[in-house]
Amino acid sequence: MPYFFYGESGKADFNWRNFVSVCSMTFGIMRIIIDLRGSFLKSLNDMKNISWIILPLACLFMVACSSDDDNGGSPLPDSSASFTISGDIEGEKTGLASAILVESAGTYIFDIGMSDAAGGGQTFSLSFFIGPSDEEIEVPEPGDYTIATTNAGDFWVVYTELEGVDGREYGSIWETSGTMTITASGDDFIEGEFEFEAAGDPDDALEPQGSITVTNGEFRAEVF
Repeated sequence: MPYFFYGESGKADFNWRNFVSVCSMTFGIMRIIIDLRGSFLKSLNDMKNISWIILPLACLFMVACSSDDDNGGSPLPDSSASFTISGDIEGEKTGLASAILVESAGTYIFDIGMSDAAGGGQTFSLSFFIGPSDEEIEVPEPGDYTIATTNAGDFWVVYTELEGVDGREYGSIWETSGTMTITASGDDFIEGEFEFEAAGDPDDALEPQGSITVTNGEFRAEVF
């Protein structure tokens, strides 16, 4: 997986796509270790800090897309994400999407990540996960899948709102239900539709606070 390629000028340009893939794997492995191997069960208040894992992933993805354009690389093919959100948060969200398969020491996880920030400040991060699992995970085939709390359905989800609030999060181990429909997929791409309802992260009493409803969700992502 080379980090440099030679453009028309004959000069070595940095290959941001491969770089962001490796960085995403690193952050994904950290997420497996931190979030799903018992840390958050021992200290549920740390759920409020889950965004320090998700947001760097989203930022790296956005930088990679921008740098591909600057350095002559190819942008993600038709990468897109959009959805309507209501409840605690109201509005229409649009952005880009990417997906990654991670394997480390026999543990597998699949992540579809979405965010905005192109041409402006980031306002949201949305990630759908399969795993972690001891069994190998492949890119999901077309079909209908459930969205639930962590590892209680086919997918679990974390939504982080960054506009007007201090990184409020929804989903994960808090009450979540919904559906994901994969409309097309292959070794290097995946696209689909989604809708779900999710409770918010806890206050000091460790009780879910508020909720969101996401509808009309659509995405297309390259798989790294």
